[in-house]
Amino acid sequence: MKQPHESAYFLVFVPKRTSLEAVIQAAGTRWTVEMCFQTAKAEAGHQYEVRTWQR
Repeated sequence: MKQPHESAYFLVFVPKRTSLEAVIQAAGTRWTVEMCFQTAKAEAGHQYEVRTWQR
């Protein structure tokens, strides 16, 4: 758990016209995606790897 004296930050590259709300929403969405990946890895096992196949 983050301690009160610790800082967290994101470095973003977006067009100047991008609103702060849009940046915050994107950062929050990233956290959700990371948690989904972590859950999927736990359910599939540690040795699970995704591979693609192309014709």
